[in-house]
Amino acid sequence: MSRSSELQRHADRYLGIPLTAILRPLVVKRSLPTRVDSIGVIQPSAIGDAILCSGLLAGLRTRYPNAKIHLFHGKSNAPAVPLLEVTLESHLCDFSNPFSVVAQIRRQRKRITNLIAAVLAV
Repeated sequence: MSRSSELQRHADRYLGIPLTAILRPLVVKRSLPTRVDSIGVIQPSAIGDAILCSGLLAGLRTRYPNAKIHLFHGKSNAPAVPLLEVTLESHLCDFSNPFSVVAQIRRQRKRITNLIAAVLAV
């Protein structure tokens, strides 16, 4: 997956930030579950971002030692997945087609019941 374009960065800044501020009051706050069986982490970016994500994954493993961690990653960061020092289940996704990614996550949804974290870098 290539990095975001100038247009995407401008759209994120000038549309995404105001939309987030407008829609924020509609979000229902929920507390974290006390028992977590599985965790899904979405990491579509490049290899360096996957390595930086390793701290998050280690923290999740420490906080939830018995949970199964599912990492949904793109082709560009697939070589970094075996380097992560956390036991996880790897799911290669085609992030150029967001609908296929949503479908793939939904197929795994019964196994990923508690937490889903999106790790995105622009």
